[in-house]
Amino acid sequence: MFWKKTSKSSQHNGNPGTDSRKDGRFTPDKVLLQKMSFDVYFLGMVEEANMGNSIKRDTEAQLVDHVEEAQIEGRLPVSVIEENRVTMCISRHGLKIVDQGKQEVKQRHPLQTLAQVIQYEDGSGKPNIVVKIGQLQSQHGGFQCYVYQCKTDEQAHEICQYIRKLFDAISNKS
Repeated sequence: MFWKKTSKSSQHNGNPGTDSRKDGRFTPDKVLLQKMSFDVYFLGMVEEANMGNSIKRDTEAQLVDHVEEAQIEGRLPVSVIEENRVTMCISRHGLKIVDQGKQEVKQRHPLQTLAQVIQYEDGSGKPNIVVKIGQLQSQHGGFQCYVYQCKTDEQAHEICQYIRKLFDAISNKS
């Protein structure tokens, strides 16, 4: 799993009750029982992206380039509209994306299918997150990328950190 942080702030500004340490000790059980929700905007999905094995650029940069290319080609919006506001619910079960207008579940991504979560700043200075789903979607070796725009850089960082904590908790538990 790869994590990329582009903001200067490294301070974790979590919600109350999200501390997974007690007396300096990591407690995986606490993290695994937590659920967090974030209000973000769903920009769209890029299907069956295949990066190849370029040794010139790291996979995070290639993935961001692929998303930006989709935006330039008009396959993915650059700016958000209110109708695309969703709630991203994160738990040990994975990601659940709920449409805020209709209050219906739009997407579910089990935790074990998350291959990459990358935070990056787009050309307009907006904080975005790309969630790469690692299940093969076809015989071509592709995957799906879901792109979300966050309200702040801190929110994007918090989402990435919380997903990292979940994976760390699972690793420490086994």
